[in-house]
Amino acid sequence: TDKPLHSVDRRFLSVAIDVHLIRNKWHYFDTSSVRVQTLARGLSPAILRIGGTDGDFAIFQETDENALHGDPLSTNRKPLAFDDLGLEHPSKFRSNFNITPADVDKLRDFAVRAGFDVYFGLNVALRSKDGTWNYTNPIELVKYATRKAYNFSWELGNEPMDLAKFGHPVDAFELGKSFQTLREILDHSRLGGNLVGPDITSISKRKKTDYLSGFLDVAGHAIQAVTWHQYYMNGKNCSIEDFYNPDVLDAMIREASILNDIVSQHAPGKRGWMGETSSAYGGGATNMSDRYVAGFTWLDKLGIAAMLQQDVVIRQTFFGGRYGLLTLDLLPTPDYWLSLLYKRLVGQRVLDVQDAQKEGRMTRVYAHCTNTQNTNYNAGAVTIIALNINTETAVTLRMTGFLQGLDADQFLLTPTNGDLQSSDVELNGEVLKLVDDHTLPSLSPRRVAHDNIVVPPLSFGFFVVPMATAHACTQSHDMTS
Repeated sequence: TDKPLHSVDRRFLSVAIDVHLIRNKWHYFDTSSVRVQTLARGLSPAILRIGGTDGDFAIFQETDENALHGDPLSTNRKPLAFDDLGLEHPSKFRSNFNITPADVDKLRDFAVRAGFDVYFGLNVALRSKDGTWNYTNPIELVKYATRKAYNFSWELGNEPMDLAKFGHPVDAFELGKSFQTLREILDHSRLGGNLVGPDITSISKRKKTDYLSGFLDVAGHAIQAVTWHQYYMNGKNCSIEDFYNPDVLDAMIREASILNDIVSQHAPGKRGWMGETSSAYGGGATNMSDRYVAGFTWLDKLGIAAMLQQDVVIRQTFFGGRYGLLTLDLLPTPDYWLSLLYKRLVGQRVLDVQDAQKEGRMTRVYAHCTNTQNTNYNAGAVTIIALNINTETAVTLRMTGFLQGLDADQFLLTPTNGDLQSSDVELNGEVLKLVDDHTLPSLSPRRVAHDNIVVPPLSFGFFVVPMATAHACTQSHDMTS
């Protein structure tokens, strides 16, 4: 192939921490843990998104007199179990809570150690009597971060159409004006920082597409990227088979295509970002969203997102809920190892694969130029991402064109004992685990002959073709990223 389709952001695979964690006083999440820092650094470079429903209930408290001003949208408090941590759709009964300078400092220190760029969600629900955004308190947080030279970027509000159910609707026009206001303040006050939004969800519903179109008509110029949220299913009532059902996986193709159509019409030149995404909403699916089987939804999503020009994909969550990349004990889940391999092996340039957008595929294949930054591979190498969702049949990948006859380095991920609900994952037959709290494993491949590139049933992996010498991966191309 002579030219890549396009190039994605170098932070393409990114992570979120739900602001719910801060409301819950960082519940179990020890940012000073050496192990946590080691695991986080493995995913750098990345965005660390701080957001979620609770962002629209957060009041920055720099001094004691400042505590909890602004009208709470609800005063009912509800005790929160661990399962609620990181929920993107929590109970309707919410109260305001304080974020302190110590919280902001802790986030920033963690992000710096990890090599993450912070994108922080500001409260859009604070409204003046005339219905306009009351930015007094959120801007105090922005000023604090600027004073400390934290170099944060910003979001404003979370899933804005859902604010109505908390008794505070913000329509598309008013949300757009709020973003315009924030952009002007950032520019004129020299506070700086990128601004992305509007973090809309359920993009395939007509009401949502109309809302997004209306928002972009007002504020498309004020944002650097258009953020949307995507989940395949409800974590409370999904089955294990849903995670590798082609009809479920194909929803991603349809939704990203809808998003791209809206952006090209209403904010031409902007890229889509998946601002929050995971397998199942409602905090994830018990014994599934943190197990091997979740890798089908995660890896296929990464493949489709890159192919359909989503510049960044932010995983809900790094920690929290049942879909975290880390467990409650701060240990890596199978999706963590999958993410680590993706970071090591997959470069920014996306290559064309025949039928990659076809619906109903049981063998799902994507290709990128290999990441030469973190590996010993040379420019020209190609990384193939392959998922086999057949339940009984192994698949042999046949290389054609410039890849024909070339051997590959296999990075095959399979569940221990063939159990799709395994908490462990094996790389080429060896269980992946930390060497110690300071040290990630070496992630060594197995060389396979060109005629023996096989993906067993219900498994997935990466195949690097070191000698591909793909022109798309050796030439310098004028591509934005």
